[in-house]
Amino acid sequence: MPKPFAGNGTLPVTYVGMDEARAYCKAVGKRLPREEEWQFAANGGGDSNAMYPWGDGKPAAGVTTPPQLTGTVFPGPEHVGKYPAGDSPFGIKDMVGNVWQMTDEYQDTHTRSVILRGGANYRPSSSIWYFPMTDGNCATGHCGMTTNYVHNKVRIMLMLLLVLLLVLLLVLLLVLLLVLLRLLVLTCLLQYFLMNSRYERAGTVGFRCAADVPGSDKLDCKGKALCGTFQAPPAKVELTGEYAMWDGAVMTASGKRISAARSGRDPAGGSFLTACNGTQSSFSTGSGKHTASATGACLKKGIDGILFNVTAAAGKRSTLSVYTGSTASAAMITATLVDGGARSVFQQHVNVTAADAQKSSGVTNNLRWELSFMAKSPAAVLTVNVSSPSLQVPPPAPPAPAPPAAKCAAALCGAVVKHTGDVDLSSVGSSDWTHYGLGDNPKSINRKCKARALIQPLKYAEAAAFSNCPQTFSWTQGGFEKGTPPAAQVAIAMKTATAIFTNKKGPGFQFSVQIPAVKTSVSVRLYVGACGNTGALSTKLTSAAGAVQASYNFTFPGTGQDTRVATLTVPPEKGGAQGGAAMRTLSGHWGQAAADTKATNIQFHAIAVDAGGAQSSGGGAQVPCGSGGGDVPSGQVILQAATLA
Repeated sequence: MPKPFAGNGTLPVTYVGMDEARAYCKAVGKRLPREEEWQFAANGGGDSNAMYPWGDGKPAAGVTTPPQLTGTVFPGPEHVGKYPAGDSPFGIKDMVGNVWQMTDEYQDTHTRSVILRGGANYRPSSSIWYFPMTDGNCATGHCGMTTNYVHNKVRIMLMLLLVLLLVLLLVLLLVLLLVLLRLLVLTCLLQYFLMNSRYERAGTVGFRCAADVPGSDKLDCKGKALCGTFQAPPAKVELTGEYAMWDGAVMTASGKRISAARSGRDPAGGSFLTACNGTQSSFSTGSGKHTASATGACLKKGIDGILFNVTAAAGKRSTLSVYTGSTASAAMITATLVDGGARSVFQQHVNVTAADAQKSSGVTNNLRWELSFMAKSPAAVLTVNVSSPSLQVPPPAPPAPAPPAAKCAAALCGAVVKHTGDVDLSSVGSSDWTHYGLGDNPKSINRKCKARALIQPLKYAEAAAFSNCPQTFSWTQGGFEKGTPPAAQVAIAMKTATAIFTNKKGPGFQFSVQIPAVKTSVSVRLYVGACGNTGALSTKLTSAAGAVQASYNFTFPGTGQDTRVATLTVPPEKGGAQGGAAMRTLSGHWGQAAADTKATNIQFHAIAVDAGGAQSSGGGAQVPCGSGGGDVPSGQVILQAATLA
């Protein structure tokens, strides 16, 4: 981790976006605090209703807080701990008055924002002297009145205006002082709207990290028989209470309530499980010595998962900690409690990036789930299944219905409609799909197919990413193009609101899709947007020889944030041979209409192609990804250990 320049080690870190702040906290094993946690730390918790960390006394500049600046030059924040009189009852320094601090994030269908707490030592103030001046040029008689009369009247008006301005100045200074004091009150907060890190950075906004107190993560099921949560495991784990550790199908256990592990492909035993090691976490069973590299039970292509049973204690709530890992795949846990005739299920999956799940030796992505359960019957059993669902995951929430393909009697037909809500790209893009801008990065390109793809690279002069798109996108099987940042190298995503945009006129976005020779119509869906300007879509269908067969154009005025889906339908080529016939090409341009003079933006979200599925009815037709769907391999899942309390 980089070191600060000499003398800057105690200055608050500013000019960072929220994602960057989160990444730093994660790197040191912490996280950003919640709003209520920040409040608790600032006023000392309990029943305290203090206005400030030091009590109810008003802030004293240079004593409890840094001096509050309002000039035109911002010198930056002051060193942490310079004003100990302003510490909170817990001894936490600079809770108010130095830099705003990030807490909770909130999202709706249109916006994304973070709640800032604490106030900063600088607040820009606008000048009150910006009043328009008129040029009557009365001295030359152009006003139609005598010069002396006009001059006297002007003098009187100027004097009255000066008095009024002085009164206004005093009022503004008083209001500004009250505002500055109010910003330091512990009940004050600021809603700061987010777009991406480049726009979020500010010299008055910083962050502090929080760590969970050991034992504070106990689950509250609120009366439910079974509940659970995902947590990041520590590097060293002390196995206490009843525990089990796995090395392939071999289990070391301290009791009898946790059963041996088995593969979902072999319910009778663990013949598909292999021993593996190299995980980041190491485990100790009370000796205080941690293994150099923890072992586990591994299952390649772990769609079916690794299962084990836990005997419930009737009338007593139990907590089960499950330590798992995954390689090059998402991870999912499914826990099922069967208690007589009652059945409770907890299921959760975690997206795993390629940066966290390298395909090299060892598993670099470690996971921990905490399960809390209680049964009435002594014969009740909890069954736990940990899996790597690259090819099989619970479907996302029902997406907004995709517009039906237009009935097309021509060589190319189109329909453009307004569209918001979630899009299941794995559904509408059964043959191929591509999404742009995941992780709020314009270089992120996620797609169904890495080989024999129908969708060709998107071309544009310049683009940036944003993360508050009204259209969201989900997929359950995907890959990524070379150059995609590690944080966006995911096989699974749920309701991501990211996309790319350009605010430059001219070329906009140029796309190209190959149309396979199949017996059914091919649907190409373009998910696009325009913000406050007129968007223009132009497309053309060309033969394998390059001859233009048809075209479709559409223009719509975007009012505010306007997102749409353009469905382009290409019927089978009349008289053309199916199967091994050469592909046609549907290409086009999405950009700002030339006649529109507004300087706003054009957006490109995703492309989805449905040519009858990965194995179309065209017999020997060239299809994008073969009979197995997308050519992204399934990953490996590991069951490491479990503790029961």
